[in-house]
Amino acid sequence: MKSKILKWTLLFVCLMLLIVAKLAYDVFSVNTSNIAQQGNQYIFVGSDKNYKQFLWQLNQKNVLKNYASFERLANVVQFNKRLKPGRYLLKPGMSNFDLFKLLASGKQSPVDLVFTGANNIEQLAALIGSQIETDSLQLMREIWSEDFLSKVQMDSANVIGLFIPNTYNFYWNTSAQECMHRMLKEYQKFWTQQRQEKASNLGLNQKQVSILASIVQKESNLYKEMPLIAGVYLNRINKGMPLQADPTLLFIANDPERKRVTADLIAMDSPYNTYLNTGLPQGPICCPSVQAIDAVLNASKTLNYYFCAAPDFSGKHIFAKTLQQHTINAQNYRRALNKMGVFR
Repeated sequence: MKSKILKWTLLFVCLMLLIVAKLAYDVFSVNTSNIAQQGNQYIFVGSDKNYKQFLWQLNQKNVLKNYASFERLANVVQFNKRLKPGRYLLKPGMSNFDLFKLLASGKQSPVDLVFTGANNIEQLAALIGSQIETDSLQLMREIWSEDFLSKVQMDSANVIGLFIPNTYNFYWNTSAQECMHRMLKEYQKFWTQQRQEKASNLGLNQKQVSILASIVQKESNLYKEMPLIAGVYLNRINKGMPLQADPTLLFIANDPERKRVTADLIAMDSPYNTYLNTGLPQGPICCPSVQAIDAVLNASKTLNYYFCAAPDFSGKHIFAKTLQQHTINAQNYRRALNKMGVFR
């Protein structure tokens, strides 16, 4: 009798060990992602470390083959206390244990934050905020804060010139303050001694270069023409002539549908009206590209004082030395606009 009891006891123990082993295997060895359909994918843990939100994300994205096994182990090890914020790359073949180690280590995958330009701070903040955790409102509050403007020695009109369009390596959970600190460092790195000397030789400071570059940026997308356009504007500045830059009037109008400068725009009272005011406006009219900034710093030496868009709408410009020659060019362009039915 005792031998039968011992046998059944041993059998029961073996069975329980098998069950425990199976559960342990499920918990530690199950692959995280659906390899056939998903491959590599990213998961995000917010700075608030909202554990319920994190679990919902895992479940909603179908990241796990066996969600129940992950949740069981997570409860056992109190994983909600170990979770660290960030953006993490999950690879096929990862086990629950691999996933735990990754998310508890904080070894997140950086984000390539890209912006190629923006027309204003609101648009810039939206571009940046769409790629990292912090949102556009937080970014705008930081950019326009007195502390930040004082730190970068700029004001609300010219602070957009601080941002140099490029691709930057960021952590997804970078705060608004950290982001702006990084942008300041990148700005300082961009303005090398050589670039500063070139600006000084033109009689301009860094802010003024950015303002002129923003106008050049809006005048042409053709990099080959940018230095020549910059040279024309510098000629006008040096002679005390108004820039008469159409993009500044379109900036005042703030109407994306506007394609043409008309008399009502020219008559507008604004510090950005370069028809009524001489010199540069008070701030950039967009976030100028590196190419536009360098086009100003390496502006062409030219005898031209005028230019207008080519009437074939190729994006090219026709340059002129005299007002008489420019007037003919401008009339040809206006006739082309009329023929195309563009009246505003």
